[in-house]
Formats: sequence, structure tokens, C-alpha cells
Amino acid sequence: MTSRERLLQTLHRQPVDRVPISSYELNPYNPDNFENKAPSYKRLMEKIKSDADCIYMWGWSPFADSGLWDQRSETASDGSTTTYFRLRTPKGDLTKTRKHIPGRHPTWTTEHRLKGPEDIDRYLSVIPEFFHIDESKEKLARAEYAALDERLGDNGVIMNQEGDPSSYIPDLFEFGLFTMMCFQYKDKILELIDAHTKPILDKFRMDAANRFGALHRLCGPEYFTPPYLPEEYFRDMVLPGCTECGRILAEAGIFLRLHCHGRIREVLPMIVEMGAKGTDPIEPPPDGNITLKEVKDQYGDKLVLFGNMELKVLEQGTTAEVREVVKKQMEDAKGDGGFIMLPTAAPINEPLSPQTERNYIAYIDAGLEFGVY
Repeated sequence: MTSRERLLQTLHRQPVDRVPISSYELNPYNPDNFENKAPSYKRLMEKIKSDADCIYMWGWSPFADSGLWDQRSETASDGSTTTYFRLRTPKGDLTKTRKHIPGRHPTWTTEHRLKGPEDIDRYLSVIPEFFHIDESKEKLARAEYAALDERLGDNGVIMNQEGDPSSYIPDLFEFGLFTMMCFQYKDKILELIDAHTKPILDKFRMDAANRFGALHRLCGPEYFTPPYLPEEYFRDMVLPGCTECGRILAEAGIFLRLHCHGRIREVLPMIVEMGAKGTDPIEPPPDGNITLKEVKDQYGDKLVLFGNMELKVLEQGTTAEVREVVKKQMEDAKGDGGFIMLPTAAPINEPLSPQTERNYIAYIDAGLEFGVY
């Protein structure tokens, strides 16, 4: 059975030879990814290519580049680079900064563009221009998707990804301020979500019309879950937009996978209600608040489960501990199908530590051993 067949049949709850093994962001088929250029990752990436099943994370933006941004960059003596952004609006400028540290592959936001309620109206004034669709980008996306699909072949499936309208809001603020704004200025946060809804749904309609991806990962709802916000905020701020996104994808026959870290027990009924067909990464307690077995027992007939190997185990545990976690996952979720092995995150450091390399290889080997049906 090819990886593509194994993944598609698992998504559709058809018989497979074994549980699919995902390596999450570590993708041997994307030559632009840092892990395919870093010598310390070479052995692991060869193992992933040989024995795992690729869910190729891909995304695109139809929105026109805005001329409202100004930016400049500075490089410090330690090699870190800080980029300063200024967004010009009719109601006043907004600023943000981002920092990149050598050897760490994310770029960190060190100053967010909204610092208080007065900045919301400034940002609202430019959203129509900010999210103006450039139709020429759709043609480029189709060509890119077709080339990627040909390159990937039977080695996996493409997973398109986009956030729902609410997912764009937390990143506008420092996170502590975001939660306080939700409590103190709930109507303004809802206004921001409403302003994002039309362009984001237009993007989902374009994705659906082009059949981009066998499945679609919808990101962002984790910021609206306990302990940050009560579950009623998830219902008010996340559920409406996600439900509409899910409806658009369902009509096109695209599988919706909802990405939500943390304490999901309280919001799982709403994840099902919005039309999601799968969820990840289902972190175990104490980082989450529901076990994989509980999710399988309560929602296994409604959701394909992706998870729940925590990155901290892969980075800090022993190979014996990794094998035990995989064995327990199979006991809890392998069942009659509908389970895909998945780490909760991927390493971002370079060079890759030998311990992490050993544990990733043990993770894959344990999946091959314990995942057979």
C-alpha cells in the first residue's frame, strides 16, 4: 500500500495495512525546508522519506501585497536580525517588530501591531485594502499545486492550510493583552473577526473551487480555549466562522482537520458541531486535559485523530520511553482505524541533537511495529 493510499483510506475510514506515520513539519519532499539543507538532519530525513507517510503542509495567499507597509532591518553583533514595520493608516500609524536568531528557524514577533483598543479602529480602517484579492495569484497557486502534486506522487497527500476568521486576531496583540481585550472589549474583538470574515471565506471558496488539498488544516482556535478564555468565547468567536469554513470545504469533498493545542475537552463538542472530520494534536495531560483514549471512546466515530506524541518526549526522553508512548497510543486509538501518528510539534534547532534523532527514528520504528492491522 502506498503512503497516499494509506492516508486517504484512513481519512475515509477504509481498511489499511497499518497506522499512517506523520513527521509533521519535517518534510523530505520540500527542498526549501531548512531540515533538508542542514547536515545534522540528513539521516533523519532519509528515514522519514523511507518509512513515514508525508502529509505535505502547503498554503498560499490570494491577497494583494499592500503598499501601506514600510520596513527596515538591522543586524546586531550576535548575528540576530530585527525587522521594523510601520503600517500607515488613515487614523494613525501602527508598528511592529520581528526578530530572527541564527540557529533558530522561527522569526519571533517582539512588538505586536495593536497595543490597545484605540489601535483596533486604525487597523479596521485598512482591512479592506489589506485583504484585497489579487486574482492573478490564483493561477500561480494552481501551477504550484500541480507541480507539488506531481513531485509528491504516491508518497503522501497535500494538506492545504488556512486560519478561520478568528485566527487572525490573537497575533495582532501580545498574547496577555489579547486575552484582556477579549474580556474588556469583547464587542471590538467581534468586530475585528467580522471584518476578516468575508475575505477569509472568499479564500476558502477559492480553495474549494480549485480542490486544493485532500485535506485542509484549519489553525487558530487554540487561543480561544481554556484556560485562556472560557469555552463560551470559543462558541461566540470561533464556532460561526469555522462552521462556515467547514461547510464550504465539505461541499467540495475536502476533509477538514482542526488544529487545536491545549485543553480541548470543553470545546470538543463544538469541534464536532462545526463539521471538522479530524483534530490534532490531542496533547495528553498535564499539557492537555483529555487522554487519547477518552477522545477515541467519545469521538472516535466522528473524528479521525491525529496525535499525540509530544515533542518534549522526542527531544528529552529515551528511546524506550518513546516506544512505550507509541505502544500505548496504539492500544488507545488504533482500534478500528481513524488514527494517524503525529508529533505535537517539530524541532526548530540546528544542529539537530543526536538524542532527538534517535528518538524520532525510534518513533517511526515503533509505529511500523505496533501499527500493523
